[in-house]
Amino acid sequence: KDFADDAIGDYFYPIEREKVIKSEVLKMETTPDRLDWYNDEDIVLLEYKTSRRMNYTDLRIELAIESLLVNEKYKKKCKWVGCINPRLKIAWVERLKDISVTWAKKNVDKTRKMLAEGNYPAKVSDGCMYCMFMKRCMSEGIMELEEIKGESK
Repeated sequence: KDFADDAIGDYFYPIEREKVIKSEVLKMETTPDRLDWYNDEDIVLLEYKTSRRMNYTDLRIELAIESLLVNEKYKKKCKWVGCINPRLKIAWVERLKDISVTWAKKNVDKTRKMLAEGNYPAKVSDGCMYCMFMKRCMSEGIMELEEIKGESK
């Protein structure tokens, strides 16, 4: 039994952990850290983080985008999202707002359109290693692996 089990107690029941979810509709994939049932009917999407500080804004964006794929796979609306950070002893769960899901869908569509048109500004960041477009950026010469890893040329 670990911090996460103690923190969430008997409220949630695991569906899956670290399983790839592919979306045929969105042409994306994600690997949620954990999916649980709450009250035997609601899906809870949980992420594990180990950073020394929590960025709730970025976390909510990540979870809203992942919820789109969860909704498609399970044919059921993900109603709850949260994060477990054992280092900070935080177990945070909140209801996923419809406006967040709508925003996520619009931004996925907007990003995809900008990429297709070649209008997406390249910005190398720590997240590039996990981006589904990393290979495309590298093949088009937008960035190199050394840049993504933070190594100098």
